[in-house]
Amino acid sequence: MALELAQRLATAAALRNRAAHGYATLDVQRLWAELPGAVGALEAFAVAIARLCEP
Repeated sequence: MALELAQRLATAAALRNRAAHGYATLDVQRLWAELPGAVGALEAFAVAIARLCEP
């Protein structure tokens, strides 16, 4: 996995952790600002995995 993708996934995981474990103090504006990047990272990861599965 490319380092850049790994870093993007780490950021997405941090977003998930804040949402899952800090719900009472979750900054909704920050969540909405970071969510597109997190979804993009997951999409890029899915593409990378799909490429590994190609014959």
